[in-house]
Amino acid sequence: MRSGAVVQMNRRFVRFGERCGLRKWHVLCSASIEGENVHQHLDLIAGLPYEGMESFQKSFDDVYRLHPEQLQLGFLKVLKGSYMESQKERYGLVYKSRPPYEVLYTNWLSYEEMMRLKSVEEMVEVYYNSGQFSYCLRKFGRRVCITICIVSGTWQILW
Repeated sequence: MRSGAVVQMNRRFVRFGERCGLRKWHVLCSASIEGENVHQHLDLIAGLPYEGMESFQKSFDDVYRLHPEQLQLGFLKVLKGSYMESQKERYGLVYKSRPPYEVLYTNWLSYEEMMRLKSVEEMVEVYYNSGQFSYCLRKFGRRVCITICIVSGTWQILW
């Protein structure tokens, strides 16, 4: 079985669906992982309104601590006729004029920060989603507080 729900963890911006307490969401995700019958893919979307680098790091940490099978880092896309397109000035959304219409920067994330997040996306794929480093990541997770500090596009482990 595969979990198909996408939960946006930005605490200030909720556009679709019913707001669910973050603690309740965390409990539900943890329970489904412990049951070992749900293959979880948890997605984070960079470029959402009100989401700066600090709040994105917090969201990343929250999702990372759940240890999903796949952790996807994606980037907001602004499609023609969408709610985000109608609010592009309000949120300062600057995005590519050709598909996939990815956001390049916002009022809260600079272009440089978005490019650093692109590097983090690549590292998540190589080190986390590949499964080749799962032992090392689990071992570090037991002894240290792992967070991402996006410094020149690298991860930093804080002891």
